[in-house]
Amino acid sequence: MNRKAVIDRKTNETDISISLNIDGIGKRETDIPVGFLTHMLDFFAKHGLFDLSIKAKGDTYIDEHHTVEDIRNILLAGADKVSLNTPAVNNPKFIIEASKAFGSQCIVLAIDAKKENDRWKVFINGGRTATEFNVINWAKEAVQKGAGEILLTSMDKDGTKNGYDIELTKAISESVNVPVIASGGGGKIEDFSNVFQEGKADAALAASLFHFRELTIQEVKDYLEKLNIQVRN
Repeated sequence: MNRKAVIDRKTNETDISISLNIDGIGKRETDIPVGFLTHMLDFFAKHGLFDLSIKAKGDTYIDEHHTVEDIRNILLAGADKVSLNTPAVNNPKFIIEASKAFGSQCIVLAIDAKKENDRWKVFINGGRTATEFNVINWAKEAVQKGAGEILLTSMDKDGTKNGYDIELTKAISESVNVPVIASGGGGKIEDFSNVFQEGKADAALAASLFHFRELTIQEVKDYLEKLNIQVRN
């Protein structure tokens, strides 16, 4: 079955070209002047294992009001939570506005972290742009502003299958009082217990392990239950 599509759409305001291959391997090429959308599409393509190429230009100005309305529309469509990365870094007070509008339980701060010169830096725009934000300080600030959860991706570990970044995860988990989801590096079943017991994570994200059926979710749950690590049924 050929599950590919190429679409070009041009209006008075925007010019968009999309190429999508459902049976891909996670390749993505995004040229979009909206950081939040770039990050979201990169995340979907990478973890959904489909190939995506998208270019867009035109009227892409998004003020604070429009971004809050975007969150409202996503929640009304059925989502329980919305994650923010680039928009929050570019405008930290947006976290305050979003949490006031929808409650902290709906707002997840997504942090893409990479270690450079013995310090963890925050990256934005799908991990392509480095900032001077210190990861631990940024996590603390975002929680103070209303983020109710943190999705922490170690760019150093992501895709390696060498285990989660225990040092980074523990540092963040011990610095904030909200749930921390560890992401990046899961390669074997023991990695899950390590990130919970040593890294102090509240949850762990894994993609290729499950996509390629190297492990099943139920196998991981059964393993964790045997170690008296609480999991949801």
